[in-house]
Order: sequence, then structure tokens, then C-alpha cells
Amino acid sequence: MSAPVLWILIPAGVGLVLALFSGSPRFTFTFALVLAFLLAWAALLLPIDQPLAVGGFAFKLTPTFFFLGRSLDLTVSDQPLLLGVWGLVFLWLAGGLFAQPPRLFAPAVLVAVALLTAALAVTPFLYAALLFELTAMLFVPLLAPQGRGSRGVLRMLAFMTIGMTFILFVGWMLEGAAASPGIPVLTLRAGVLLGLGFAFLMAVFPFHSWVPMLMEGADLYSAAFLLFMLPGAVALFGLELVDRFVWLRQSPTLFTLLLAGGAIMVLVGGLLAGLERRLDRQLGFAILLETGMSMLAVAVLQSTGLALFFALLLPRGISLLVWAASLANLSQQPRVDLSLAGVKGLAGRYALRFAAILMAIFSLAGLPLLSGFPFRMLLIQNLAVDSPWVAGAVLLGNFGLMASGLRIIASIVSEAPRPDLSVAVTGDELERARTPDFPAWLFISVAGAGSLVVGLFPQWFWPLFDRLPAIFTQLGH
Repeated sequence: MSAPVLWILIPAGVGLVLALFSGSPRFTFTFALVLAFLLAWAALLLPIDQPLAVGGFAFKLTPTFFFLGRSLDLTVSDQPLLLGVWGLVFLWLAGGLFAQPPRLFAPAVLVAVALLTAALAVTPFLYAALLFELTAMLFVPLLAPQGRGSRGVLRMLAFMTIGMTFILFVGWMLEGAAASPGIPVLTLRAGVLLGLGFAFLMAVFPFHSWVPMLMEGADLYSAAFLLFMLPGAVALFGLELVDRFVWLRQSPTLFTLLLAGGAIMVLVGGLLAGLERRLDRQLGFAILLETGMSMLAVAVLQSTGLALFFALLLPRGISLLVWAASLANLSQQPRVDLSLAGVKGLAGRYALRFAAILMAIFSLAGLPLLSGFPFRMLLIQNLAVDSPWVAGAVLLGNFGLMASGLRIIASIVSEAPRPDLSVAVTGDELERARTPDFPAWLFISVAGAGSLVVGLFPQWFWPLFDRLPAIFTQLGH
């Protein structure tokens, strides 16, 4: 067996089969959870391209799989990344039991992660752009059920298609630039088109308008998962191109643009989150802020290395998971509107859900003791040495995100007359209002403990982050 079969073809095939059983969501979620755990366990314990004996049976996971004349390659250096990805997928699937996303969520997650893994493993690399587009299209039925939220979905698909077109068009130009690095015009054109392609794919300012629009109209949990996984995979693909092409890696303009673009993203995302009146759109702006943080982590890689880029992904994944799951569950409660005016006086009734949302917001804003604090402080310290204005922009953006949490607190603890749920409500609404909060207790307790552990003991996780840059032959050294 080859490694791409285990971590790409098997989850994709299982996801397609589970889609046939979408009428039994408990079964599909349970099966997907078990598979995600087994794939994470395999990434931890099964070495690639080394013989392994189990009892009387010997086998070896080969690193390459050929498919339709193209190759998929996963090496032993990719295993820490596979462990992290499938570990986070396991957590997101577990959170889905609390968030109650659409029935096709678990099968779609397996197929989407397989497609994104294939995008990073495929040769020639141009096929990655097609796989990114396919991943976005895969989530359309989940994001816009019965046409709800279709405006944001259509804009997302339009921007993804434009970005994919730029990447495909620039492919042959990149090969030409690599063969003839002395032609500055060719290099400049390829660089500009490549930057535009990634700006569209990652919703970089000013191509970001669809993100909060999508969060407002679509299924919250599905949208948050897609906007966590897809930009992360696109960023890794971009780093792979920088690692591959010398003229990109040695370009000072690239890192200057990343620095400026990242600062703008953090500033815009944080300030707009602080000014936003809807809780779902606040989550969208926070995702934009996180994209900017990733850009800044790449911009300072010459002083910090890529370990910091990967270190930011863990608290981001946990915080977005907790925020999206709690917000999605809150939106399903009777007579709850996800606006600051609509949640007035609800602190007592939905205390656990709001506690989880606030914990996620303050973690992403870098509040001490929570998971986002140590890695954000490390990034800000490095930025302050050479670019104090960027460090100031990052602090201001994070203060804006923190202000959004303070506005939620002020709203939920304020006095506001609420309609009696026993009057003029359906039987289904009354049943959901009486639902016990044990799943909420369990989910939020585990998530809160995990956030505190990462925030208090980041050194326990740093060895894993330090191994992840080895997937790149040049940038990893």
C-alpha cells in the first residue's frame, strides 16, 4: 500500500460512501470520527517508506502513487502535518455533535480533507488550484441549503474561480521564470499574477467581502470549517512555491508585501469585528484577522523560521471550532437572533454557550493564559524589532477583536424584555428549549481545558511545530 492511498484515497472513498447514509447522521459522524482517529494514529506510528512487521505480516508504505499519469507524493517528513490535520479533523467532527451541522457535513469533511491533501501532494503542482476549487464547490450544498446564504456562496465561488484561473495561467510562466531567471519582465509578470491569484483564494483585502457575507447567511459550522482548512492549505501551497522557485524565495519584495498585506488584514479584520453588530459576521472578520496573522508569520520566517506559522494553526483551529460550534448551537435555540440587540439579557439562559464564544474570542485576541497568547506574543516581539508599525497594527487589530467580546458581554448582561417561550411557540421549539445542557457542559469543559493547557504549557507542543517545516526542502532549514 502507498501513503497517498491511506491518507487520500481511503478517506475520499469512505466519505463518498457515507454520503449514501446521510439519513443516519449519528452513524456517519461516528464512523467519520473513528476513521479520523485511526488516520491520525497511523500518521503517528506508521513510518512511510520503511518496512514494518506486524505479527507475521510485513509491509511498507510507499511514498508515491501514480494516478492518470500524475503522481501523489507523501513522504516521512509529511507525517507530522498529517498527524496535526487529522487530529484537528477529529476535533471538528466531535464538535459537530454539539453544533448539529447539515447531515452531509461528516462525509464532506472526509472528502474535502482528502482533496486538500492531494492538492499539496500532486505533481505537477498546477492541479492544486483545481482541487482547491473542487473543495469549495463540494461545500456548496452545506453552505446554502434551500438557497439560503446563496449570495455569499456565489461570490465565494466567483472569487475562487478567478484565483484558480490566475494560478493556472501563471504556471507556465513560473516554469519559464525558473528556466530563465535572468528575464526580469517574465519574473515580474509571474509574480504579480501569482499574488493576485493567492489574494483571491485567501480572501485578502480588498477581495474579502464574501467572508462575512458567507458567515451571515450560510451554515455557520460548515462555513467556519471550510474557512479554516481551505486558506491553510492554500498558504501551504504558496510556501511550497516559494520553496520551489529560487527567484521567489530570494525576492525581498515578496516579504515586504506579505508584511504590509498581513498588517492590513489584521487591522481591518480586528477593527471591523469590534464595530460589527452581528455575532456571525464577527466570526467572519476574525477569520480575516487570522489570515493576516499567517501572512505576518511567513513574512518574518527569516528570523523565526516556519515553526511559528504552524504554531499559530493549533490555537486558531481550537478557537474557531469552539466559537463556530457554540454560535451554531445558539442560532438553533428558540427565538434567538444573532445580533447584539437579539442576545440582550440571554446570559443566564445560555451561559455556557456565551462562555465558550467569549473564551474563543479572547484566545484569538491573545488574552494571557489562553491558547493564542504565547504564539501571538512571540510574533509581535519579532515584528517589533524591525517593523514596530506592523507590531502596532497587530496590537490594534487584536484590541478590536477583544472589543467585540466586550460588546457581547455588555449586551448579554443588560436588561431586556424577552418573550415568554410558553406563549405562541411550536412544540418543537419547546422541546428544544428543554434540552439538557450536558453536551454543552462536556464540549465546553474539554475545549476550555485544552485552551488553558496550550496557553500555560506551549513548550509541550513546540517540538511538533518545530518538525513541521521539514516538509520544505529549502525553507525548512
